[in-house]
Amino acid sequence: MGIMRKSSKHVNLAHSRSGDYKKLLYKINTDNVCPFCELNLKKYHTEPILKEGKYWLITTNQNPYNGLKHHILIICKRHIETISEINKNESIELISLSGWVNTQFKINGGVLMIRFGNTDYTGASVTHLHGHIVSGGKRHKDTKSIKIKLGYKIARRK
Repeated sequence: MGIMRKSSKHVNLAHSRSGDYKKLLYKINTDNVCPFCELNLKKYHTEPILKEGKYWLITTNQNPYNGLKHHILIICKRHIETISEINKNESIELISLSGWVNTQFKINGGVLMIRFGNTDYTGASVTHLHGHIVSGGKRHKDTKSIKIKLGYKIARRK
């Protein structure tokens, strides 16, 4: 990919991982559009919409984290970037649709993760508020844990 270009306000290229996902983020950066806004979503996201509410939509992540059994995205239809922007009706639907995912995919244990705000703090690659519903396998003596970037450690002062 050569020299890393400056990230747009919609994506953070420093968090692009590798391969096809990196190429996709560079394309989105060049186009300078939000890939999760409804107008643009189908251009950049090839997975089908599994369920749509009034405020959120559910889809499979086309670039799942390694080792997951399920990696579902729940994307706010409205372009917002911080959790404080979620209104009461959106929050109710977020929980309701998360429950639908849990039931639909028969998830025995998982994580609902929503990173928000400045992506230099969270490790997210897209600024548009969205959540990840993830689950792996059951713990066995030979299994390893799944690592998901939630942010960056602060330096501890002595």
